[in-house]
Amino acid sequence: MKLQKFLQEFGFSRRKAGTVIKSGEVKVNGVTIMEPWYILSEGDEVEVKGKVYSFSHLPPRRYVVLHKPRGYITSREDHRGRPTVFELVESDVPLFSVGRLDYDTEGVLILTNDGELAYRLMHPKYQVERVYHALVEGLPDTRALKKLVKGIKLGDELARAKNVKVVKVVKSGTWLEITMTEGKKREVRRMLKAVGHPVKRLIRIVYGPVHISLVPEPGSYVDIPPETVNAMKKLVGIYD
Repeated sequence: MKLQKFLQEFGFSRRKAGTVIKSGEVKVNGVTIMEPWYILSEGDEVEVKGKVYSFSHLPPRRYVVLHKPRGYITSREDHRGRPTVFELVESDVPLFSVGRLDYDTEGVLILTNDGELAYRLMHPKYQVERVYHALVEGLPDTRALKKLVKGIKLGDELARAKNVKVVKVVKSGTWLEITMTEGKKREVRRMLKAVGHPVKRLIRIVYGPVHISLVPEPGSYVDIPPETVNAMKKLVGIYD
């Protein structure tokens, strides 16, 4: 097994694993290794900042979906003291989030210690669909909806939705259903603001094959059913 993937098995994200290795903080059998693709043998011991990991202590993989409420961040710690999603989920193994949801955004958030699956679910190459329901100000016309699909320049990047449709018109605005295949920072909010319809409420209802119906109540979480985990893996080309 490659060193980077080995660390991912213990809850390191792909990026974090690569960073600690390249910074010289990882030793294999007492020797500093700075190559993420270094191949480990089953009897090897890996040390990271004084903590030793071995094949005999590989944690079981866990796949959780949380209905993230508003008012929580997806980082483990916050210098401003805001609550984190990890305070809502009990787990005997370290988990990390698959992508992020803003402090004010609700909905489906996948948590796992399967680093390779998490990496692929987030990577634009695999075009994994994320579906959002957005309550926006006003009633977007056809031109605005088409512009969201055609693409909007946000800084140096072009952001576009795969599909957009009106779900419901209410007194406080309009509910839209927006399908995205990337997860750039505050992308949906920025796009809708750019077409003149700022977001008042944003809920992610789908991430790949994981639907919010598994966790209908904010703050609730469950282990993702095995058949759905298999569907996630198949979607991004992982075959166990």
